[in-house]
Amino acid sequence: MAPDLDLRIDLPTGFQANGAFLLSDAGRFKTPGAIKWNGQPLSLLEQVHEAEGLEITEDLDLSQRPRADFQWTRLRSVFLGIFVADCTAILIRAQSPGGPIVLAIHAGWRGTAAGVIDKALDQTGCRSGQAWLSPGISQAQYEVGEDVREAFPPEAHSFFEPLRSTKFLFDLKAYQAQLLQKRGFEVYSHPLCTWQQPELYSYRQSGAELQKRHLALIHLGSGDGSARLASGDRCGTDRGVWHEF
Repeated sequence: MAPDLDLRIDLPTGFQANGAFLLSDAGRFKTPGAIKWNGQPLSLLEQVHEAEGLEITEDLDLSQRPRADFQWTRLRSVFLGIFVADCTAILIRAQSPGGPIVLAIHAGWRGTAAGVIDKALDQTGCRSGQAWLSPGISQAQYEVGEDVREAFPPEAHSFFEPLRSTKFLFDLKAYQAQLLQKRGFEVYSHPLCTWQQPELYSYRQSGAELQKRHLALIHLGSGDGSARLASGDRCGTDRGVWHEF
């Protein structure tokens, strides 16, 4: 199943996994049954803004959407997918005690405050690796209240810029990048803002009526890095044609 897509952003050259960030009508992925992307299984979650996750194994029924916000696999035959529209999709390729894995995390402020990043890395046993942070809402557009700031540990408070009484501008992605860097990861953070970029979807800007999301995909692939696009991050009009890179 390859939806009709008007924009895609590829993972950067040098990232040792296959993946992309795509515009998508999330509703078309809610049909019952297992979904395939380019002939291979696609694992999706019922995302709940918390810090629970699971491993995708050969015996798992992918027609069921578990309530979770991160997933990982050692299988080279499965795509992992995360939907976002202001939250960050974090795509990771890393070494674990059982060998190389890919990991996909849905990380908004609630999940990040609940420790979804550290919990995902601890649960998978990830050591050094690479992490890609998708386009998300930028600090300049992300106004939050005191309740959000207090949900985070004191070491995160420097990422909240005071705006006016009890209001702050939160640099969510910079904080997420710091958490990953402290764990020894090479971090690629895409600069586009979902609020400011008209081609992208922003839940905060559009409100609850927004039915579309971005779909972030990652796939362990062959692992040899031999079929990569030379252009790195880019926007294009591939309209759903999958490239291995």
